[in-house]
Amino acid sequence: MSTRPYFCPLDDVMDRKQSAFTLVEVLVLIAAVALLLAMILPTLANLRQNMHSTACAANLRQVTLAGLTFLGDHNNHVQPASAHHWAQAYDTSQRRWSYDRDGQLNDWASALLPYLGEIAGETFRSSPSQARPDFYCPRDATLQQANPGHALLHGESFGRPLSRVSFGVNYDLAGLLRNPDNPDAGGAFEYPPLSTTIRVHGNEHQTPLETNLVGVSRPALTMLYAEAGTAKSQSADALPPLRRNNALYYTTATGGTPARGSLADVDNHPSRIGDRIPLDRHRQSINIAFVDGRVETVARTDFDRVRISPHDP
Repeated sequence: MSTRPYFCPLDDVMDRKQSAFTLVEVLVLIAAVALLLAMILPTLANLRQNMHSTACAANLRQVTLAGLTFLGDHNNHVQPASAHHWAQAYDTSQRRWSYDRDGQLNDWASALLPYLGEIAGETFRSSPSQARPDFYCPRDATLQQANPGHALLHGESFGRPLSRVSFGVNYDLAGLLRNPDNPDAGGAFEYPPLSTTIRVHGNEHQTPLETNLVGVSRPALTMLYAEAGTAKSQSADALPPLRRNNALYYTTATGGTPARGSLADVDNHPSRIGDRIPLDRHRQSINIAFVDGRVETVARTDFDRVRISPHDP
């Protein structure tokens, strides 16, 4: 029997060497994959954020359509943002606006629930923790916290649970006069045990519209609803409820008369009103619904063209 050793042909050796990856080739491949991921991940993140921003605008559009339908059913009046006892002076028969089963004035968001397919009688007061998608913005990080939501502040103690609502109302449109027979009395909120009244515009010649939107001078430029509310700051508890940054309303009554009554004036004012603008949701922009029904994503640099006051500057 032959015992001569077997010699592998040179071609077989070369084929085996060529079929294996060298260390350099592996490192190059890893670097290429890492580079691709670095290019793709930000794009995917931006795509996700854009999808959330689009969903947020779509939800606000649904809320706005509900608000416009409410207007049609209530003779061009929006739901008041003032407390129940202020509304009693205007609506003793309780036919002008929306009330709950106990005869109490609904907050502006609860008044729209029947127009969004909710069961009649349901309110944010009766079930504040219930998630209602139309009032939700996916970019609102506060809704993911242990105590989610913002303050719908409407004629009751500030200690009530927060509501899962990402939008606010323009109080300069929805505010009532403290005395319907005395326009100089100004507009008012009030919340026991901390009572706070605010005067719309701070000018006796520019009174609230008493919820009637017929008097809005520039409907296409005037805010009706908008994204509002930021995570409550640690110093907020020392402030009256209406000044806290998680209250869901806008107004030009910021302790002084703004120059033109625009959103830029509110943003620039050193108060909690400006602090509640959620600029971190959409890269220094927010979604705004205007009185004419249009919904637009408005950058902070364009806040000057958004009216909060219904009156001409």
